[in-house]
Amino acid sequence: MRDTEVVFNVKAEDPEDFLRQVIVFMERITDENYEVIQLGTYNRTDEAEPAMTEFMDNFAEFLKKNIPNKEVDHMALGLSIQAFVFMYNINKRHLHQLGVDLGDALEGFIHNAVRSVRE
Repeated sequence: MRDTEVVFNVKAEDPEDFLRQVIVFMERITDENYEVIQLGTYNRTDEAEPAMTEFMDNFAEFLKKNIPNKEVDHMALGLSIQAFVFMYNINKRHLHQLGVDLGDALEGFIHNAVRSVRE
């Protein structure tokens, strides 16, 4: 099973637990595939653009299906998750070398994201 399929197969009893699981999976996938993701981000090609767009469209639709709050902009939420986990992984690698501990940054992001989807 591909990593993205794992994310799209997350099942949870409530939207908050679902969101926690998705963020944790996205962070793990980004960490495990960091070099490939970084290359794709910085060396965009005509082939990569449609794939990235399709992923974000599918991710937003998946979030919408599992977080049925009409007040939530699911595309913005998906972009926020993706942007955070990418930046978190950059900082995890570079700041760690400087002795900086990100500590509770991931859990703090999860907490804030969960609060933002509560009805």
